[in-house]
Amino acid sequence: AINSVAGGGSLISFPALVALGVPKVHANVTNTVSLCPGYFGGAVAQRTALSGDRDRLKRLSIAAGLGGLTGSVLLLSTGEAAFTKMVPWLILLACALLGGQQRIRRLLRIGERADGAHSAVTPLLSVFAVSIYGGYFGAGIGILMLVALGFLGLTDIHAMNGLKNFFGACINGVAAA
Repeated sequence: AINSVAGGGSLISFPALVALGVPKVHANVTNTVSLCPGYFGGAVAQRTALSGDRDRLKRLSIAAGLGGLTGSVLLLSTGEAAFTKMVPWLILLACALLGGQQRIRRLLRIGERADGAHSAVTPLLSVFAVSIYGGYFGAGIGILMLVALGFLGLTDIHAMNGLKNFFGACINGVAAA
């Protein structure tokens, strides 16, 4: 429910699993699998917010799936020790991007053009990068996706939330598989 509405639910469930003694990589994988139905349900519930631009949605969902696959392969190939070292830095990155998004938008001059135009590859790279993070470590992926969509100039929170849930289903579905 937390992920469907705002994101960040795995910032609660992942530490809870680790506190119960589940090894970190296993807790991460459990978290990824368990979030799939919530993201899928959230995307279905917000499908009207997704109906605007199906072609762009298809391209970005491919980027999300490939990023999720890349992140999951990295997770499985690096092991518990590397993952344990990376987790605090990944959470710090997510918090820094969330907390600093307005400053980053000003530095990158995001939103200065009235038409909201940006390179055709920027959305693909943004979604792909966030999806690698999500495939590797799912905690904070919803929040990061909202930040990335904001960087792309989206402002309608309902559309952003629908996209976040749709891409979360793509990322976690591929990573879980």
